[in-house]
Amino acid sequence: MRRGAPSGTGRIAGALLILLCVVVLAACGGAGPATATATSAVATAPASPIAASPAPAAATPATALREADWGAVLRADPHLRTEPASPGMPGALGDLYLAEGPGGVSGFPALRDIQFGDLDGDGQEEAIIPLQSDGTSGTIGVLVYRAGPDGPRLAATRAGARLSLRLDGGQLVLREAAYAGWEPNCCPSAWVETRYRLAGDALEPTAERVEPVQGTERLTAEHFYALLADGRYEEAYTFLSPGFQAAHPYDAWRAAYAGTERITAYVAQSEPGRVTVNLETEERAADGAVVIRHFSGTWDLVFSAERKQWLLDRAELKEVP
Repeated sequence: MRRGAPSGTGRIAGALLILLCVVVLAACGGAGPATATATSAVATAPASPIAASPAPAAATPATALREADWGAVLRADPHLRTEPASPGMPGALGDLYLAEGPGGVSGFPALRDIQFGDLDGDGQEEAIIPLQSDGTSGTIGVLVYRAGPDGPRLAATRAGARLSLRLDGGQLVLREAAYAGWEPNCCPSAWVETRYRLAGDALEPTAERVEPVQGTERLTAEHFYALLADGRYEEAYTFLSPGFQAAHPYDAWRAAYAGTERITAYVAQSEPGRVTVNLETEERAADGAVVIRHFSGTWDLVFSAERKQWLLDRAELKEVP
């Protein structure tokens, strides 16, 4: 054997080593392009038509309220007693009448004037339905519905008189006429604006503002003198301001009318908070004679936010021939 020539075993080992290197190189050479091709395929593969079309979204509670058949909802509500509108009612009132509901609400649901807003801060809208009168009282109530698992659910009601409503800052703002009880329907003594939030299943007031109705000073003075003419002195005295009453206690004030048998008053509005009065009285003198007297002057009135009406405060009346 020549020195340096590989033995048989060496030749076999060398061949195995060469074969191993070829296999490794082939494997290493194919790995890079295969990976790059796979990545490219993922990046450029066209989107599946199913994946491209978003799955239909379930109706949200807000959508459910806005798309509700409100006539059907009100007719099916077990808390409400509804009936068809009477023949001859104006078409604008609709064909559905709410005869009775929680809190004494009634009227024609104004389904075209429904407002939507989040009144309880839960991120979901409520529906506010005005109720109209069939006369001159305008809006006389509201229904508040929230979305429930089985559809709209009545949450709260509010009855009122000559209401107007708006939504502001997540609250329901109701402006309504305030009557002391003696005024004609046309002429309330005050407007009351109240802000409400929905707390559970109740409208909870958060703020109130009372405004006098200008022009009802004259009506107040006329009613005061009508009470005097009817001899209803205790009622008439309540139309006098606390300041006037403090200066004129009831017994002394009442004694001034001891001989009065008739009072006729002519009242005119002269300016805000003031009326002009012309009086004619018929009084029985101590000797039995009847005396006719005339007075003319003004009354200043003050508005009581607590009473929600005007009160007579200061008189400047003088007897005239």
